[in-house]
Amino acid sequence: TTITPGISALWRNNRFFTNEHRLDVNGTIPSRFKDLKWTKHDVQALLDYQLPDGRTIERFDVVLLRLPLPHVTADEIQKDVLLQIFHNMDRLFHVKYIIVATNHFMNNIKSLQDWHDLERIRALVRTVVEEFPQPNNNNNNTKIYQNLQNVVALEFGWFTDQIIDANVQAMNFPTNHRSRQNYTLDHLANHCYTWSPSIAMACAQVVELNGTSCQCPRNMLVADGQHYCMNQVGARLAAAMACILKCLVDKDDDTIGDHHDDHGHNDDGTTRNQKRQQQCADSCNQRHLSLQNALPTTTRTTTSSSSTER
Repeated sequence: TTITPGISALWRNNRFFTNEHRLDVNGTIPSRFKDLKWTKHDVQALLDYQLPDGRTIERFDVVLLRLPLPHVTADEIQKDVLLQIFHNMDRLFHVKYIIVATNHFMNNIKSLQDWHDLERIRALVRTVVEEFPQPNNNNNNTKIYQNLQNVVALEFGWFTDQIIDANVQAMNFPTNHRSRQNYTLDHLANHCYTWSPSIAMACAQVVELNGTSCQCPRNMLVADGQHYCMNQVGARLAAAMACILKCLVDKDDDTIGDHHDDHGHNDDGTTRNQKRQQQCADSCNQRHLSLQNALPTTTRTTTSSSSTER
């Protein structure tokens, strides 16, 4: 059996992969636009990457997409923006599948409104996944996408919410019957940081909650109030991603689908295979990113309400 070599690539862009943020220049992008704009050269540089056997990439099968909050404002993240990104991924990188990671709480969340915006964005991702259209339009048989076959979610936000809940329980954080959206807003002193970490997220012991403490004993889960330590949480995340990838690349299975016509479409316009993949991805999230079976009973009670947000 010949194993075809593959490759993964990281592309950071602090704006959106939309036509509005494309810069039409020859060659590399000017430094003043670094991470803010993209060019056709950026796309082609990735596609032209040469494998050891001399072949070039030419296409990427799967894209893992993380929306660039807080580098963009929450108001900028709307359904039409997501669909534009999908179309450009389809048209320029010829991708078959997109996995959208839901955004996690971080030290940029400073108010209840910021929390509400974060939850709206998570809900938007789930809605776009659920509404993702089939490759062919039933009415006129024209293709909506040339290559893109499905979009699924990686529930990173839900996973990290549970981690915060578990940390709160472990250090006996005084929630005073407040919701997660309230008690996570207790930060270390703002004058000590550009973006001060949330005590409930980053600390291992409780310190003064009046915004006067510059330091706290840190836990082993969060490095700085924004970035999670992959040597601690990476295994579950990698397992969920591998599980979802298997859902997407496995052979078609037409056993799922309650009501369908003679063309194999569900009543909601989604092919049975797309629905199977989405249900399979949801199962992966539940299996690998849920902490329900890994926590003490008291913590399970706290996190059980989180699952209803999904």
